[in-house]
Amino acid sequence: MTQDIPKLGDRRDHYWLLIGMADTCGVNLLESFEEGRIDSRDWAGMVTACQGCGAPGSCRRLLSRVETLPEAPEYCANRDRLAALSPDRVTD
Repeated sequence: MTQDIPKLGDRRDHYWLLIGMADTCGVNLLESFEEGRIDSRDWAGMVTACQGCGAPGSCRRLLSRVETLPEAPEYCANRDRLAALSPDRVTD
């Protein structure tokens, strides 16, 4: 029995979609990385999750229309991760 392996989107495209969604939600991934809230595996995992998302077109359209969002849309594969990194939720 063979299973279809889902095709992942272009890594570079999804890296930039992730950065765009994070920025739009007020999350600075570089700062999160530098402060140790995420490591390189976490960041790579977020890109890979984005690559597996079935709605990159919706994401692109949304990011082209809005400057800020209180949270990532429900279809975002990184919604929970971005919410956890939100400045409103991060405590020292």
